[in-house]
Amino acid sequence: MLWLDLYISTSVEFNGAQFTDPYTGLKQRLTATAYDESGRPWHSSSFLFDGAVVGTRMKGLSGRYHLKNATGSISDDLTATDSHTWVSTTFGPNGAAIGRAVGGRETMPRTVLPSGMHFEYTRLRNNTRVANPNVLNVLEGAGSVTLLRGARAPFDLVFSQHGLQFDEAVTFPPPMIYQDPQRSFFIKPHWRTVLMGYNKTLQRLRYDFTPFYHPYSALFLRELKRSGLDGLLNRRIQISPQSYHPGNSYRFVDYVPAPPAQSRPSAASDVVDFDLGGAYSTYNWEIFFHAPLLVATKLTQNQRFEEAMRWFHFIFDPTSTDGVESPQRFWVTRPFHEQNREQYRRQRIEELLKDIGANLDQLRAWKNSPFKPHLIARYRPVAYQKTVVMRYIDNLVAWGDQLFRQDTIESINEATTLYLLASEILGPRPVTVPDVNRADRSYNELTAEGELDPFGNQKIEVLMENLTDSPVQVIRTDEGAEPMPVLTISYFGIPQNRDLLDYWDLVADRLWKIRNCMNIRGIVRQLPLFEPPIDPAVLVQAAAAGVDLDTVLGPGGTPSSQYRSRVLLQKALELTQDVRALGDRLLAAIERGDAEALELIRASNEARLLDATLDIKRLQVKEAEHNQVALERTKETAEGRIEYYGGREYINLWEGTALTLSGIATLAQTAIALGYALAGGLTFIPKFTIGASGFGGSPVAAADTPDGVKFSKAAECAVATISAIATAAEKWAGMATTMGGYQRRAEEWEFQKNQAGLEVNQLLAQIEAAKVRVAIAEADLASQQTQIEQARGIEDYLRTKYSNRQLYDWMLRQVSTVYFQGYQLAFDMAKRAETAMRYELGDDTLTFVQFGYWDGLKKGLLAGERLANDLRRMEAAWFERNTRTFEISKNVSLAQVDPLALLTLKTTGTCQVTLPEWLYDLDYPGHLRRRITAVSISIPCVVGPYTSVNCTLSLTADGVRVKDGVAGGYGDPLAPTDDRFTAMHAPITSIATSHAQNDSGTFELNFNDERFLPFEGAGAVSTWTIDLPPAHNQFDFNTISDVVLHVRYTAEPGSGALADAARTHLAAVVPKSGTRMFVLNREFAGEWQRFLSPQPGTDQELVVTLERKHLPFRARTATNVKITRLDLIVDSAHPDSYEVSLTFAGAAQAASHVMPRLGGPDEAHHLIVDPVAPPQNLLGPLSVKVRRAGVTDFRSLPADDLKEAYLVVAFTTS
Repeated sequence: MLWLDLYISTSVEFNGAQFTDPYTGLKQRLTATAYDESGRPWHSSSFLFDGAVVGTRMKGLSGRYHLKNATGSISDDLTATDSHTWVSTTFGPNGAAIGRAVGGRETMPRTVLPSGMHFEYTRLRNNTRVANPNVLNVLEGAGSVTLLRGARAPFDLVFSQHGLQFDEAVTFPPPMIYQDPQRSFFIKPHWRTVLMGYNKTLQRLRYDFTPFYHPYSALFLRELKRSGLDGLLNRRIQISPQSYHPGNSYRFVDYVPAPPAQSRPSAASDVVDFDLGGAYSTYNWEIFFHAPLLVATKLTQNQRFEEAMRWFHFIFDPTSTDGVESPQRFWVTRPFHEQNREQYRRQRIEELLKDIGANLDQLRAWKNSPFKPHLIARYRPVAYQKTVVMRYIDNLVAWGDQLFRQDTIESINEATTLYLLASEILGPRPVTVPDVNRADRSYNELTAEGELDPFGNQKIEVLMENLTDSPVQVIRTDEGAEPMPVLTISYFGIPQNRDLLDYWDLVADRLWKIRNCMNIRGIVRQLPLFEPPIDPAVLVQAAAAGVDLDTVLGPGGTPSSQYRSRVLLQKALELTQDVRALGDRLLAAIERGDAEALELIRASNEARLLDATLDIKRLQVKEAEHNQVALERTKETAEGRIEYYGGREYINLWEGTALTLSGIATLAQTAIALGYALAGGLTFIPKFTIGASGFGGSPVAAADTPDGVKFSKAAECAVATISAIATAAEKWAGMATTMGGYQRRAEEWEFQKNQAGLEVNQLLAQIEAAKVRVAIAEADLASQQTQIEQARGIEDYLRTKYSNRQLYDWMLRQVSTVYFQGYQLAFDMAKRAETAMRYELGDDTLTFVQFGYWDGLKKGLLAGERLANDLRRMEAAWFERNTRTFEISKNVSLAQVDPLALLTLKTTGTCQVTLPEWLYDLDYPGHLRRRITAVSISIPCVVGPYTSVNCTLSLTADGVRVKDGVAGGYGDPLAPTDDRFTAMHAPITSIATSHAQNDSGTFELNFNDERFLPFEGAGAVSTWTIDLPPAHNQFDFNTISDVVLHVRYTAEPGSGALADAARTHLAAVVPKSGTRMFVLNREFAGEWQRFLSPQPGTDQELVVTLERKHLPFRARTATNVKITRLDLIVDSAHPDSYEVSLTFAGAAQAASHVMPRLGGPDEAHHLIVDPVAPPQNLLGPLSVKVRRAGVTDFRSLPADDLKEAYLVVAFTTS
């Protein structure tokens, strides 16, 4: 269970401020405690957490609070209690669920504060009431310790909240962060041992300050915007950023650190930090190393080598000429630039292993994270440097290979420059140190001598004598001589880095091939002096498509593939189909990613909308509750009316008194009326006088008669009577009205009572309805909260589900990468197919694969479809243009065409043969586009059973007449002077024979092979090299009678003008000269025998008679056949030279010559008479005499001296 304790303290916003009391409407202070900046925070409450809050504890704060009364409403009166009672009784079930904190762990003491510091939320800040403008204090135990005396106010100290009390004097003191308006530092405390005296030490805390801010991020952005990448990724901004405007003179000493505080080197001043523990060092590593290296590597992979070179130079520039010592001047990134030779030495593996105990951090990091190379490399920057150099060389070699494959003089020169730069960077190849002879040991044997070091290695002693060669002679050691020295080495050595050593092999291989006139596949060939011309229309099209020049010219050097165009075209279509599928995948990833983003936006908006609606729902609940309360209040009003109207008297006391008095007045008025009536009647009564006369007299009665006065008075009484009656009637009417009013009032009261009763009933129903509405509103609120939870759950699910936007973004990046690489592969294959088609059809003007399929702004969508369309056009063009041409076979005998070459082959094992155009014009003059389909070779000779004839036939030069024109002369395809001729550069220019009997160098000569046959497509007019090394052939070369080239080629008919020009050229060239070789010991066997065994007393003379039958067929009808050159070659074991006497037909005297040996002891003797001056007759007897040098006669030549003899004559005719 996790306890989350909440501490509170006084604040300016709450303590001492006045608030409006909702009960009295008056402004008053709600707390008696005033704000105290130095007041210690106290424990307020705790939350019990086990993944969710499962309980709450609250410490009661004494005070006077408004509590609920018996009716359940909040009392207007204040009651002395505590905050826990107020919360638990006022806030319903939620408040009642809060427990009271009772002693022990649940109530903690107030926290102690460092001097001059107070809590501002969860951080410590310097005091301002009792001013502390510049002293940073921390707590160690119960006391304050000063770290800085020059802090910049306002400053904060941020620390971990996991402890009950901020205190650094613990076993593992937690780190802190200092922050002011300008800078922040990461403070790492650690214990150190201080020597206090003899045999007395003390543990004290030291605080290391490390920058926790980046001082130059604004400078980086400014320079990037101002000068681009060159302004940001340079050495100066990393080493001396203070030199940039406006400068930076900050020093850590300005903070006046106290003795416990100490700055790391990176904190002493504002620098671009690359330290292992730096807060922003990873950021700097990313900017100045990882990002450029990643971009450069990707550019290399995409074959954009020159751009990659620019990015590499942001890290490593071997061409730098800065006035700094090497190797520092080659490195731009600061940690690499600041490395010196001693640091390089310490980072060598053998140095680390020598003292592995001092490098346990590296060893521990390697063991804990063996598959995190960057973690290890941060300890050894030289590992990064080696990576950069290796990738730099990869870029150079790949760039050079691309140029080398173009196979032109210019591109090979460029490639050579790159290979030489790579070779210079590599330097001399490391010397391989021989292994030390030692006996193998088991684990027990190693550990018996001592424990293994932390790396699992063991030091062993080796005698120096084991490192030297064994002496030729054993010498006894003198007594008292010093013993042989002992070398201590590690039992387990350091293995070689084959990946690194392979670079020397690779660069050496490329340079050796270039220096030996080979292509990248190691085949010797002869390059044309100039490259094919560039089509300006292609450049215009590429510029219109927004393609750079390198992209346009690069595919022009697409190497000729060994596969035919139909095979490459099919593969290109397959790859293009894959590209189209990847494009669909890319579009689907984009759409699904956008759909996921839209769904997430909808979910977020719905959650926010529901959150906003939640307040409305809460107000609706309050409204329903208030409506219910209002109805209850209205019901109370109605009940009050019922009570009021039902409890009213019919006539109250005052009204009864008034009614009584009114009745009395009415009765009095009625009596007055009766009195007036009586008075009027009495007026008519006569006047009687009744009495006695005198004393004791008798009664007397007298009566008066009525008169007018009496009637008048009677009338007045009558009127008064009527008036009194009217008044009385009016009084009675008023009383009746009053009583009627009372009656009506009583009825109204009864009505109002009844109506109030009805209203009460109605209000009861409305109250029930209001309760239902409250329940509905509460249910709606609960439903809204449920919807919010569900919406948040959906949003969280959408954010955290596996197939979320991040996955589709990742898929988009991966598919984009694969899509672009697949497109490049398909495009390259399409260009290869186009190049192969051009080669097969012999038309370099064919263009199908265009530039600009890839639109980076549209992520390359539809690039596959556009490429596929052009491939289909190319396929259609292939079927249209691939027409059948003449298919011709020609057998060329060296004995007839170039016998001297045959003789050179027999004597030296190698020769060169040229098949000129006139040789083919002898058969079909006027043909053009003569291109080889297949070539095989036959070498008639005598070999033993199961003996191979190991011969290599190589095409060294070729030419094709591609245009039907004779302007400028007939010309020669092997020495082109205009665009009528071209060299084809066949993909395969060499074969090796096995039996040399119509041997094509293949197991099966299949004209439908997917690959080109050897020499296929090359010009039939060609130059060949035949290599038949004697050291690797197990038969007698003297048995070679001829070498025949079987040439199968295609041709197209030319115009009549071309045919006439060919015949004219033949007439001028062919009949005028020729060459003929004679094997004297075979063709003139009888003469040869008489030469070796003459009659006694006669000279050893070989006389051969040359007739017209010995001439080539075309020269047999010629006249005036003259010898212009003569070669005599003899196979002899004689180590010295011979003297030869020649007598030509018709010559008056013999001519003497010396026939030397050509070379070594296995070479033949060769006499060359060039020219024969003057030319001598060929037809007729030719006399040859031979003797050893120093011999005076021609009779002593041993019969076994000469094994073979060859006579080669060059002649002219007229």
